Amino acid sequence: MSEGSPSGEPHALLAAAARLLACSDAAGQGAVAVELLAGLAGARVAALFTLAGNEIAHEAWWPADDAVRARHRPYLRGLGLETAARGAPVLTPVPDELGPGRARVERLTEGHRTLAVLCTLGPEHGEPDAGTLAVGLALTSRALAQRAELAVLQAERVRQDRWFKQLDQHIRVLDRERQKFAAIVNQSDIYVFSTDAERVVRWTNRSLSSAVPPDSGASWAGRSCDALWTRFERGEGAWRCPVTQALDTHRPAHCELVLRAGERSRPMWATALPIRSPEGRTHEVLVIVQDLSGVGALRRAEERAQRVVELAPIVLFATDRNGTFTLSQGRALRKLGLAAGEAVGRSVFEMYADHPDILTSIRRALAGEEVVGIAVIGDLAFEAHYVPVRNADGEITGLIGVATDVSERMRLETELRLAHEMEAAGHLAGAVAHEFNNLLTVIMGNAELIRGRLHDGHPLRRYAEEVQRAGQQGALLTRRLLTLGRPGEGDAQPLEIASLLRDTAEIVRGMLGPRIELDIALPADGVPLRVRADRARLEQALASLVVSARDAMPRGGRLTLGADENGAGSVVITVAHAPVAGGERRAAVTATNGAGAGLDPGARGATADGRAPVPDQAEAAMLTLVRAVVRRLGGTVAIESRPRGGAVRLLLPLYTEPAAEAA
Repeated sequence: MSEGSPSGEPHALLAAAARLLACSDAAGQGAVAVELLAGLAGARVAALFTLAGNEIAHEAWWPADDAVRARHRPYLRGLGLETAARGAPVLTPVPDELGPGRARVERLTEGHRTLAVLCTLGPEHGEPDAGTLAVGLALTSRALAQRAELAVLQAERVRQDRWFKQLDQHIRVLDRERQKFAAIVNQSDIYVFSTDAERVVRWTNRSLSSAVPPDSGASWAGRSCDALWTRFERGEGAWRCPVTQALDTHRPAHCELVLRAGERSRPMWATALPIRSPEGRTHEVLVIVQDLSGVGALRRAEERAQRVVELAPIVLFATDRNGTFTLSQGRALRKLGLAAGEAVGRSVFEMYADHPDILTSIRRALAGEEVVGIAVIGDLAFEAHYVPVRNADGEITGLIGVATDVSERMRLETELRLAHEMEAAGHLAGAVAHEFNNLLTVIMGNAELIRGRLHDGHPLRRYAEEVQRAGQQGALLTRRLLTLGRPGEGDAQPLEIASLLRDTAEIVRGMLGPRIELDIALPADGVPLRVRADRARLEQALASLVVSARDAMPRGGRLTLGADENGAGSVVITVAHAPVAGGERRAAVTATNGAGAGLDPGARGATADGRAPVPDQAEAAMLTLVRAVVRRLGGTVAIESRPRGGAVRLLLPLYTEPAAEAA
């Protein structure tokens, strides 16, 4: 035991207690306490662990030597926490590496709360005076409890001081805001007054007092609001005081008034705002009366501007810095299936998540760049301008944009480009056909010379005749190729539809393959149907429709070429296809007025926004050809969609000239 360590005498304990109570900080109190308890327990090493819940808040050692602490701390700390958790004292042998002796752990408690644990290492034999040690533990526990209570009181005092300072600051802020409000309201030309729950005026601003002075006296304060309302003319219909409405409903109330100043009358708008107590009762009403003289002209100008935006074939939109729509107007919204203002409050990044080109332009604009781009939504195309909006400090607060529908322009540009491509292909085909025609002339001329030199029974005459027939078929194909390269209307002449369909069937039969059956359906009565057309061009259009129908039936099916008279002076030529089950091509979707002829709009699904996408380039080229041919003949194209399959009908004017002329 060190010098100054108490023995078991009462005066020594009293001296130690005095030292404990005199300590002003937790560290000093812990050092005195562990030295006292080490002396009472007769320990060679002692550690006092002060607890905060289940964790050690502070620890004190005797002797106060760093080497002793480093050597014994892991073992005694674990033993102390285990004892605190179990709630029972511990007496156990010391591990060999810590030397001979026994370890004792005692809890220091206050009521049911464990304040600290004392861990001591003593001799292997001999016991400390239990009574004296108990007194020391109780004395230390009380000192620690007082220290904890004092810490709680100090923390509470600090918290209360902080709370009172915040309250004082809030009161000062409220007072400043009240002064600001009074200054603003008194300088404003808006009429403002307040009433209590009895509808008695308590305060008015200067504008009201000067514009509507009371009949007698210097102030409206203390008078009923009914006396104030008599100075205004009320609108038509039943009148009810807005202050009364606000008091009864606990909600804002409004009414229209008219204030006359000589020969001039000014429309006014009164708003009564209930002021509620913390219990939710309305104990005061604030009334604001605004002059609407200039609002009428502003409202008319706003209505005109709104009307212009609503009727313009554009989409006018704006977003905040997060991409949330704050404006959505324009007649072109209808084409997108949206009403004016419907998109406000929604995120552009959610609405157009499937259109990365639009989102890229939005992000560039919100980053400060002015962007112009084409936005494609379904079968619609918009030329969109995005302009960032900045505040007075130059910070981007959002964007404003305008989108113009250019779908028709792009469609016409596509058709024009395809027409130029087809014209170039036609010129090339014409040049090839011209050269091939020259070769056929030589072939057919020499074949005729050879056949003329061979008698009827000669074995080679049959081969010469085959060469002639092949040359004649080549000449027919050459004429068709020349038609592609020939501008203008072509060689229009009376044409018998049955013959046209049979010739077309012969041309395309080799294109269809073994999986597709080809049928020709003509009127049962055998009445000839004639149109006036360029045969080569009409065959070309029909062949294009057949190829498109073939592409729509990759697993096979049935293709029908038919013709009939619709009873209204038109010949209906039908190209219909019915694929086998599961054989539909679903790679594209076409619209009624722009569908690929042999394709099945119903079988191929639709886009996410419910619209049919634009046909691919091959289908568009085919459609351009078919439409051009049929339009020249004065006819129309109708497309029929079925659950499985489809049909295209060409309606051509019936040619009714005498049959002899047609022949």
